[in-house]
Amino acid sequence: MRYYSEILRRKEWRSKSFVKDRFKLTENQIREAIRQGIVRAKFIPNPHGGASITLIHVGDIETNIEKIRKLPKYSKEERFRKYTYRVRGKLRWELGFRCPRCGKYIALKQGSDIFELFWNGEILAKDLRAAIMIGHYIHSHAGYDYDEDLVGYCLNEWIEEWKGGHENYCIKSRELVDEYYIEKAVRMLIEDGMIEGDVDENVKNLVREFLLSSEKVTRNIEAYEIIDFDEEIWPTATD
Repeated sequence: MRYYSEILRRKEWRSKSFVKDRFKLTENQIREAIRQGIVRAKFIPNPHGGASITLIHVGDIETNIEKIRKLPKYSKEERFRKYTYRVRGKLRWELGFRCPRCGKYIALKQGSDIFELFWNGEILAKDLRAAIMIGHYIHSHAGYDYDEDLVGYCLNEWIEEWKGGHENYCIKSRELVDEYYIEKAVRMLIEDGMIEGDVDENVKNLVREFLLSSEKVTRNIEAYEIIDFDEEIWPTATD
């Protein structure tokens, strides 16, 4: 009987997540309601360890629901964070480009390492966009992922002979292949009217560091299928 009475008594108190879902309230509204004394709350130890569990008095919520719903949905910090997410998402999208060869829109991915350099003011937008173009062309239109090993193999004999004549200068076939495809991608972009003339070494260094290997390019950029392109539409920002 005591156990049954305890179950009934506990129904007056429900978890914060239950209250949020049941009454369509936000974290900040509940936090403010507790702070202002509109609702009662108690904190109990988490049986699984970690942060304590917050229990809310359901009766207080039901009595003051209209007042609670008028409280701000988000704190100033949360509003700023959501605004920042949106700005970052829009920038990642707008720094991309529509590829004239495949028709896809190439944009920076959430969590992109190269985007963080731009966000922190370490690189220019024009350099970042040029690097994105080169990286996409290398992997999607220049054949880099398909014949790089073959090209390296074919060049090995010539490289060894060249090194033999210049003992103080060493070059790896891997590096030579990489440079070949960077230059090939630049030439293709010039032909397509995407860039004017050669790019400077800063852009090439960005490609080498962030967009040359298949693993890195997959981490940093993504291709989107777009039928009716609209500059004002971009994927929802979540980082």
